Amino acid sequence: MMNCEICNQPIITPSGNPHANILIIDEFPTEEDIAVGRAYAGEYSYILRSEFAKAGFDLLQCRITTLWLHAPEKEGSGKKADHSHSMWHKEQALKECMDRTAILCLGTDVTQFFLGYNSTEISGIPMTPPSLLLPWLWELALLRMSSGEPLESTL
Repeated sequence: MMNCEICNQPIITPSGNPHANILIIDEFPTEEDIAVGRAYAGEYSYILRSEFAKAGFDLLQCRITTLWLHAPEKEGSGKKADHSHSMWHKEQALKECMDRTAILCLGTDVTQFFLGYNSTEISGIPMTPPSLLLPWLWELALLRMSSGEPLESTL
């Protein structure tokens, strides 16, 4: 496993087809992702894979990464990422965006970085070029899971 060249935390690597037309970018890796060393290695990958399959997509044909390649600083640690640290992670994400047909932004930090808007302001609006598939599906899934309502009941 590699470590961040700025803070030395363990970082994850993107997963999936490196030449995929679709790139999925989430905010931070989960603890499971970090333990395995790659994006979407944990429980959330099942949800995303399942929802993509319902829409006729094979998640294995996508590239998946996170805006931050390691966990955020823990609350109360007193540490905050400085500008150069933040920019290093964002540069890695931008490199992953090259030559993609569509980018699925998952989460407010990601849509804020790429589009300059909070995801709740623009959720579900396709934009071109390239097509930016915005986070409506993921946010809907999280809302359904937090309410205890079965995910399938509204999709």
